[in-house]
Amino acid sequence: MNYLKIYLRLIRKAEERGWERETASVMTEKHHIFPRSIYGKDRGGTNKRCVYLTLREHYIAHALLMKGFVKRYGIEDNKSAKMIYAFHMMNIMRERIGYPNSYLYETSREHYVNMRIGRKRKPFSPEHIEKLRQRGLGENNHFYGRTHSEESKLKQRLVKLGKCDGEKNPFYGKSHTEETREKMKKAWEIRRIKMKQTKLKNNINTQEPEA
Repeated sequence: MNYLKIYLRLIRKAEERGWERETASVMTEKHHIFPRSIYGKDRGGTNKRCVYLTLREHYIAHALLMKGFVKRYGIEDNKSAKMIYAFHMMNIMRERIGYPNSYLYETSREHYVNMRIGRKRKPFSPEHIEKLRQRGLGENNHFYGRTHSEESKLKQRLVKLGKCDGEKNPFYGKSHTEETREKMKKAWEIRRIKMKQTKLKNNINTQEPEA
C-alpha cells in the first residue's frame, strides 16, 4: 500500500474544500502539508502550505505519514523517527477528542519503542551546549528575580515526604562497594577544593583597595 499517495489524496481533498478555522462547520486543526519537523518552519518562505483538517483527518494524516516514511526510509532513519514521535504524541494526549483506533495505536507504540531501542542521539556540539546554557542564565531564566515562598517550600516538602522511606527507597537493602565509596570520597575532595578556591576568589574580588 502506498501510504504517501493516500496522504496526498487526503491533502488535495482538504485543499479543494478550502476550509478556514472560522468558516469550517466542524472543529478543525491546522496541518502543515510538509512536516515542519523535517522541512523546517519556513524553509526559505516555501513551507507555508497548510490545510485545515477535521480531528479525524488530522489523526489519519499523521498515521499515513508515519507509515509512509517508515516504509520508504526505514525505522532507523531520522525522518521516520520524527514522524513516529509526532504520531505517538497524538496518541498519548488523553484529553484529545480524536479518532481512537487500537490497531493504529498499537502500530504507533511498537514503532516508537523499536525506534528508541538502540538508537543513540547525536551528541550536541559545544556551541549548542553553550546556547542551552545561556538560555537559563540571568534574565533568560524563567525564575529570575523570584524566590519560593515559605508556603511553597512546605508544599514541596510534604509532597516528597515519605516517598523514599524504607522499602520505597530505591537503594533499600543495598550498600556501596568499597570501590564506589573510594570514588565518592575522591569526588567530594575535588568538590571541596573547588569550593575553597571559589570562596577565596570571591573574597579577593570583594576586598576594598587600600587608599
